[in-house]
Amino acid sequence: MELFDALLPEAKYIGEIGLDGGTNFKKHWDIQLKVFRHILKSSHNSGGRIMSIHSIKSASEVLDELKSIDGIPLLHWFTGTQGQLKRAINMGCWFTVGPAMLNTKKGKLWYQ
Repeated sequence: MELFDALLPEAKYIGEIGLDGGTNFKKHWDIQLKVFRHILKSSHNSGGRIMSIHSIKSASEVLDELKSIDGIPLLHWFTGTQGQLKRAINMGCWFTVGPAMLNTKKGKLWYQ
């Protein structure tokens, strides 16, 4: 986190951050949350950044953490519920959508 803080003033974008609630990573939830919160707080204190954020099986928790954070959250391959999608839109989140995502069941439902 010290290296992140040292490089942050030079960064316009922050990529590949977020939370992974999947089976293989849920056991590391506490450290994921600690690091994610640190990145969001540091970013906020530096005036905000564009942030590419993953929310694998953790959309609600990611959205909770984004409350009152300056910057532009760009949710990458978002697969939350329709309610979480509406919540994210209302919060001003942006979304990345690629061809592979559009071929998924949720992608077809939400983005077409």
